[in-house]
Amino acid sequence: MSDLTGKTAFITGGASGIGKSIAKLVIARGGTAIIADINPDSVSAAGNEIGAEAHVLDVADVAATNALADKIWQEQSGVDLVFANAGVSAGGGPLLKATEQQFDHLYGVNVKGAWATSAVFARKMVEEGRSGHICITGSENSLGYLFNGNGFYNGSKHAILGVADVLRHELPDNITVSVLCPGLTATGLAGP
Repeated sequence: MSDLTGKTAFITGGASGIGKSIAKLVIARGGTAIIADINPDSVSAAGNEIGAEAHVLDVADVAATNALADKIWQEQSGVDLVFANAGVSAGGGPLLKATEQQFDHLYGVNVKGAWATSAVFARKMVEEGRSGHICITGSENSLGYLFNGNGFYNGSKHAILGVADVLRHELPDNITVSVLCPGLTATGLAGP
């Protein structure tokens, strides 16, 4: 990211880890960061600490994502950068022992949340002819590295790559799409 003066970024999972670091970088480069996270206390504290506007959001709730995007478009006149970064890791376990509830939770956040964030904000960019960039956080597991013992996580990160690839081809040229594929990162995602 170069100079971001006059640019606004929306970042999910922005209360900690990679999302918070992205928000700090946006601000350091002169941009405005809007962070969202499911934990009210954490997102509020992070927003106060780094100087970002903070919102509570469950990314798996498409209606809530739409409502927040409408609010941001009304109050901030839109965004230029979208980081669909929120994700969860724990909760799958070995595939033969995993539960439907674990599947729904992990795919709900990692895949549905990334799709909803990307689609809702991209739709608004397209409607007004706005240029922008969407970055979806995947994982090294998006590229084929196995996460033995947590097949749902591995599968969800493969899905992110597919969703982003199709989105990249469906959007007009003035809206670009990338996938961030970090390796193991000290974010607290996997728990203590």
